[in-house]
Amino acid sequence: MNYEGMIYRPPSEAYSLILQVTVGCAHNSCTFCTMYKEKSFHVKPLREVEEDLKEARDYYGNRSLRIFLADGDALVLSQEKLCTILRLCRQYFPKAERITSYGTAQDILRKSKKELQELHELGLDMIYLGAESGSPEILEHIHKGVTVEEYVQAAERLRGTGIRLSVTLISGLGGQKLLKEHAIASAKLITAMKPDYLGFLTLLLEPGAPMLKEVKSGAMQLLTPAQVLEEMELFLTHVDSEGTVFRSNHASNYISLAGNLNRDITAANRLMQSIRQMVRHLKGWIADLKEKKAALLEALQESKEPTLPELLGKYLDLRREERTGWTSKGQLTGSVADFNKVMEAIRYLREKELSTVQSLDAYLDTVSGQAVSIRAEMKPKEQRMKEINTLLSHIANFEAHKPVHVEYAAIRFKKPREQFAAAHRDELDAYNAAIRYFKVHLKEKKYSIKKLNEEQTQLAGEVAGYKERLSALQEDVKILRDVRHWLNQVLPSEQYRQTAEPGKKPSIQQAVKGRTQRIREEQAEKRKQPRTEKKQDMEL
Repeated sequence: MNYEGMIYRPPSEAYSLILQVTVGCAHNSCTFCTMYKEKSFHVKPLREVEEDLKEARDYYGNRSLRIFLADGDALVLSQEKLCTILRLCRQYFPKAERITSYGTAQDILRKSKKELQELHELGLDMIYLGAESGSPEILEHIHKGVTVEEYVQAAERLRGTGIRLSVTLISGLGGQKLLKEHAIASAKLITAMKPDYLGFLTLLLEPGAPMLKEVKSGAMQLLTPAQVLEEMELFLTHVDSEGTVFRSNHASNYISLAGNLNRDITAANRLMQSIRQMVRHLKGWIADLKEKKAALLEALQESKEPTLPELLGKYLDLRREERTGWTSKGQLTGSVADFNKVMEAIRYLREKELSTVQSLDAYLDTVSGQAVSIRAEMKPKEQRMKEINTLLSHIANFEAHKPVHVEYAAIRFKKPREQFAAAHRDELDAYNAAIRYFKVHLKEKKYSIKKLNEEQTQLAGEVAGYKERLSALQEDVKILRDVRHWLNQVLPSEQYRQTAEPGKKPSIQQAVKGRTQRIREEQAEKRKQPRTEKKQDMEL
């Protein structure tokens, strides 16, 4: 394949044949983007495009695959040339599953509805459109070169042609100043466009992006993670686009959301409720930490020790990655469950003023030690209660069956004696067992049923008190062990800590955790290897 420069594609085209029909971006003026800055836009000759198709056919054979038309806006091509390319794609790959392309609103509006229908009949299945924002002010500021009205008109132009529309928005594009404007205006835009797919990315400025100068000068303030969540919540609260497949699972996103707008509103509301509560607790927690004495903050800064909010955020990211192959509904359900559990833990940690792994472990040791101490004090009392119960049982048998034994002992002849014993075996066995127990445990001491019952009552009250204290501690231990288990997933292997219940051996799974952690770290290092292409992670 005769590629020119760096190649970009959506992640849903990860296994697609990337067919470069244009080089660069015809607009290439957006202040946040560096994707095509090193390229000068031009159209590739049809001869080269067909040569690439021949090479691909020789390599893949007559397979069913997806084809993505690169670069930035292949839809800018004339109707005639674009139709020719689509026919060539079908000629060399008649079993092609679908053909897609980036495109702008102007690209779409330059073509009539009839022309778009023709493109669909020739195989064009979907257009990826980077709307970025629904705010006219922001669109002008980033030099997008398109209006909100043109976005809506483009979506309307595609409707009914058979070509699906996938729209991308960028969280944080308006900075802190235009957070609310960006969220609400974007929600109104999507409500009007009603695209088939919607991806919500988070602003990441690479070196060379013109907008980066604004950030460095202080003219624009990037959103904090909490503000990104706030903006996302505001957007989802105002958007109304029934059936739109929604994704917020780019590598830049702080949270992973997946579902269908409106249809999954119940699950989305549960998730957003969890997010709102988490944001509030995170804000409060951060505020509390900032109010600490300067010495503590300085010590934390010097140690560079990650805080529990940061580590729990990494755990949520890890859980999101583990659900990559799940269905959209499964991913959403899993996210709700994870957020709810982590939210409860955050509330507890904040209440206990625990903000670092060191403080967590120290408090876990304290609570676990208290639990072990209570068990140690309670054990002999429980043992004594068992002994009293056993003794009372033998006393009851002794007194109940003593007349039978007296009668048995009074029989002088062997045969009647044996007959009587056989008829009263259970009573005599219980009586004799009591006698044997008394010889071992009482050693000819007298017993008092009244005193034994009084002692039993006293012990029962003491044990009940111990159990009440232990129950309260066990609730704390359960939360702390859960949090430490989550941290084990993201901390280096040398910082792993077994989370077995105090006084009990760790499970086999916990015993091999160190090895599992090392494997995970090795895999993470492999994933850090440089790649030959960049992508937008908006999974469809």
